[in-house]
Amino acid sequence: MSRKRVASMFGDDVEAIDEENALDQQRAMRLGLKDDVYGALEG
Repeated sequence: MSRKRVASMFGDDVEAIDEENALDQQRAMRLGLKDDVYGALEG
């Protein structure tokens, strides 16, 4: 089952979720936070 379908089942919009995640990632990078969730962002 796709992320989009699961999100819609809960009344959420996958694009809104992606935008929220992008903002969270930017904030984490700006603050120098280290978290396994954002490991792919490390160079």
